[in-house]
Amino acid sequence: MATETQQPTLRITDLELEIVSEIFHYVNDESPRTLSSLALVNSYFHSAVKLVKYHRTSINWSDDQSTWFVARKKFVPAQPNQPASFKLLQSNVSCKDPVLLKRVRVLTVESRTHDLWEWKFLPEADRELIDILSKAANIKVLIWKWVVAPSAGIVEALEKYHPKAQLRISRINVPQIAHDGDTVRAELAAKALRKATCLQTFAVRRYGTDDVLSTFDYRLIISQAPNLEYVSLIGEHREPESGDVPRKPKHSKLRHLTLDGWELSQATVEYWSKYVDCASLVSFKCSRGALSSSYFECAANLLPSLEHVSLNLSPHTCPPETAAAVQRYIANCAPLTKLSLWSWMGKVSLQTILDHHGRSLVSLQLHEREEMMDPSGPKVMSLEDLRSIRTNCPNLKSLTFDLKRKSKKPSVNDYLPILEEIVKMNLDTLEIYLDSGLPFLSVVNRFTQFPEDEAEDDEDYEDDEEYDEDDEDDNEERTLNKNKNKEKDTNFTTRAVIYEKCDAMARNSCGGAFDSRELDSLPDTKYVLNSYFWDRDPESDKEVSFHPPTSADDISTFTGEMWKFIYGARVIGPRTLDLKFGEWERKSMPNLSSLDDGAAYRDIRVWTRARPHERDDKAGQCFAEMKCCGGKHWKKWTTS
Repeated sequence: MATETQQPTLRITDLELEIVSEIFHYVNDESPRTLSSLALVNSYFHSAVKLVKYHRTSINWSDDQSTWFVARKKFVPAQPNQPASFKLLQSNVSCKDPVLLKRVRVLTVESRTHDLWEWKFLPEADRELIDILSKAANIKVLIWKWVVAPSAGIVEALEKYHPKAQLRISRINVPQIAHDGDTVRAELAAKALRKATCLQTFAVRRYGTDDVLSTFDYRLIISQAPNLEYVSLIGEHREPESGDVPRKPKHSKLRHLTLDGWELSQATVEYWSKYVDCASLVSFKCSRGALSSSYFECAANLLPSLEHVSLNLSPHTCPPETAAAVQRYIANCAPLTKLSLWSWMGKVSLQTILDHHGRSLVSLQLHEREEMMDPSGPKVMSLEDLRSIRTNCPNLKSLTFDLKRKSKKPSVNDYLPILEEIVKMNLDTLEIYLDSGLPFLSVVNRFTQFPEDEAEDDEDYEDDEEYDEDDEDDNEERTLNKNKNKEKDTNFTTRAVIYEKCDAMARNSCGGAFDSRELDSLPDTKYVLNSYFWDRDPESDKEVSFHPPTSADDISTFTGEMWKFIYGARVIGPRTLDLKFGEWERKSMPNLSSLDDGAAYRDIRVWTRARPHERDDKAGQCFAEMKCCGGKHWKKWTTS
């Protein structure tokens, strides 16, 4: 019997370098951060990674050189009371470098110039970019981050030389006004975008309502672009009726429509139904706008295909009668796959959500916003609530909820029962909100400005302005109450000193540089909520704990501990953890300023994200990053 010859085992390093680079192109699309680790495996992988170096490239325009340049970020080390950051610089590589043009797949077009509608270099920049597109080998995605729309020539060049490419417009301004009042460019750009098969994403910021949209009517682009899937519009008013009759595409692909600043009402839906097929929308969101009960009464009929619902039920935008309509809508609409409710407690029943949507939910976001002066303290779900979510949502992969900080130095041990429930959910992504310390800082701000203001309101004192015997008795009682309050706080002087120190820290340190270790000697963080801080009925006084902002170093440690407890034992899946200390989505913090110099408190909100380490030999470890000041500063680290 003849013995079979054993075939040698084929290894990935036996493949040609170009084939390996194509594999790495796919890896870069799915997980861009993996390439840096692949380059360290061996010299062969290092050479293959070089071929993918320019896969994602960002270019900017240089007024001085009248040309496009490849942008690169330079790391700026941390300074005292100032986190690390990056600044944009010009790379040594030319945009017309043959190697770059051959390898670029995702091209991002940016600009640091703000007044682009008065920009005299615009025609020249258009010609240069068309030349780049004509010479590039295989662009798959063109991301547009200018406030002016791409010219007709740019759109036509993209479709001619890269017929399978997608055009994603991040944010353009309307009206579109060219240099010296020339409207031809805007008219031709609008015409090209209306018929562009490459346009997939279209985002617009609308300024004013007095100007005519005849040169650039973004509504017709939304209505007629054949392959448009995502639309986002920032603008607070409906436009006057268009003279053109909108022509809806026969097979509309638009599935996601977001309107920022618009009222969520039946009138809004009926207005946009003239331009889009609302019955085909999967998500329809109106952010920063008031909620009308009329929408929830008609949404089931006008938007039957909705699978994603996102609502902010703040008392400022959602009165009680509207909240009741929301509850009825959630209880009767078609099963949802994604549901996001902010300020939801007391308005929508968790049991209603789970009964009608539990089995279909893939993503659930339930969040109570942090307020500067909330007499009842943070509102969070109970352990039983989370257990109900786990048992009623078998397909859930993403969850957002709130945790209450139990000290200025949070620890995994503070939340063990809750985290054990989370582990059982087997989530892909988890987002947790914790308070940033804003209520504590509001107390500090009040204390440092009015340290002796502890008197309670007196009805007789407010009844008249004349002095009488009753007022004298009231003054004596007020003085007695003040002395009693001071006796309760045996460390009144110590507290005042530390508060002044915290006030100085809040003026000089943002969340990414805050160090609360100097506040360790703070004697107490519990306060009786009475008229000392809020105008409340003294009979309803309640003791609530306020904690100083968590130190940046403690946040880093806590992030690593949380990720390891929740995801450390798993080896597959995204396993992404987001911890948000404070209302990250707000544009700015509430205004708090120091009495000494009037300086505003720095932004103490912090966002950390942890995900698995890219290297297989570092299982159970995570790569994390921290952002503060709205993303202006950040740092990155790995856990051990």
